[in-house]
Amino acid sequence: MSNGNKMLVILNVDDARKAHAARFNAGEEGAVRKAAGLMGMRLGVAKTDKALELARKLPEGKLFDSGKGMVPLVREDIYYALCANLTFDQAWTSRGVVTGADSSPDSTTLKAADAYWATVKIGSTVLVFDYDEPEFPLWSAAIVTGIARDGETLTARWRDYPALKPFTVQRQSVGLLRPNIAS
Repeated sequence: MSNGNKMLVILNVDDARKAHAARFNAGEEGAVRKAAGLMGMRLGVAKTDKALELARKLPEGKLFDSGKGMVPLVREDIYYALCANLTFDQAWTSRGVVTGADSSPDSTTLKAADAYWATVKIGSTVLVFDYDEPEFPLWSAAIVTGIARDGETLTARWRDYPALKPFTVQRQSVGLLRPNIAS
């Protein structure tokens, strides 16, 4: 199941808060990456001895012709140990993005998104991916408290945790809430 010294793992927690994970052959990385993207799941790579040991405890995953895969339930303790020991794509770590999803937005969509992001100003409530919590990744509401001279770097604070330290985020990495339902 491993290719050299690495093994691929698809994992996620479902809407019922049940942990899912499966190991996949590293030689099928393209198909595994696509499956993770289609299913909205995380793709991790087991490279270290500890991560490989944990990945070997997982059931073997299965890829279907549809591009998706089978990722069964696993024990929570194994899931959280994997989250702490796997290596995740930089895109996931920095923006909460699952790579592999086939998406090619058209120019009309991009133009509309850029126009909408341009409306973000000091005081706007936005959604920000909290990449500092890899075990519990989530999007949370934040209040924009400043905009850098480049116009793209926002300073924000968590709306529901105002005592936490402010942070910076790129304008196009935030999700937008409809203003009348932001609070």
